[in-house]
Amino acid sequence: SGLSRDMGEPLLATAVSTEFWFLLEYDGPWREKATTDNELPPEVQLWLNTQLEATMGRGRVQFIKQERERPSDHLTFYVVHARDTEPMMYRLRLDKYQDLLPLDGAALVAGSASYEEVRQYDPMYLVCTNGRRDRCCALYGLEVYRSLQAIAGDAVWQTTHVGGHRFAANVLTFPDGTYYGRVQTREVEGFYQARERGEMALEHLRGRSCYEEAVQAADYYLRRETGERALDAFHYRSLWSPATDSFEVTFAARSDGATYEVRVRREALDLPIYASCGKPQVEPVTAYRLMSLKGS
Repeated sequence: SGLSRDMGEPLLATAVSTEFWFLLEYDGPWREKATTDNELPPEVQLWLNTQLEATMGRGRVQFIKQERERPSDHLTFYVVHARDTEPMMYRLRLDKYQDLLPLDGAALVAGSASYEEVRQYDPMYLVCTNGRRDRCCALYGLEVYRSLQAIAGDAVWQTTHVGGHRFAANVLTFPDGTYYGRVQTREVEGFYQARERGEMALEHLRGRSCYEEAVQAADYYLRRETGERALDAFHYRSLWSPATDSFEVTFAARSDGATYEVRVRREALDLPIYASCGKPQVEPVTAYRLMSLKGS
């Protein structure tokens, strides 16, 4: 994490591309690959795997937990559709893990009206603290979790691996599914206030999970150049690659329908960045450079 920061590895366009999120409170031990190596009842693990298969590669399971003075009398389970427009998040209370089994996962991800009473509109925050996967996440993430929890209370959860250990502390916000990296404790209050206003913390932005890499990059540059930080300011329209490593991304402004064409180029960077702590292999690093931005 320190090497990545000192070498100036860009945060931009490093979010994992995922649209559907299944966030399950799990207080058992978090192992290196916690969501597959755990003590869940086999039928519950199978149910989670089935939900992932139904998303056709666009889903992700996370374990979550909170530090509490006394144990809760229930378990919490979130289902999030972190789409570009009007993302949806549902919060369900479980007495036991087997209570997941009768849930209609397809209806939840589709936003069925039958689950409207458990839909949640207020922001929720995840901070990666899984030190068994990478010690940077525990070293930096736990401090940020506690600082953010002191401000936002039960809206803040610890979570398992989210991708990009070297960008710790990693914070995700929902229902929008936005990744942020290198958040520090002294910045937590400003970060929180920005999100509560419905804005992006652009200086920490890794990208929105509903976008693929090139779109994440274009989204960042569009906001940087226009100064518009509102989460819902733009709507993604299309992506075209006219040549290898060159991308043209189109957005529409929600306020007046104005169209913006953002052209970015992917380039390899010669930086000695390691994939994670304790693993000596060097991680290939790419960056996206803004080539042009046109509005009409």
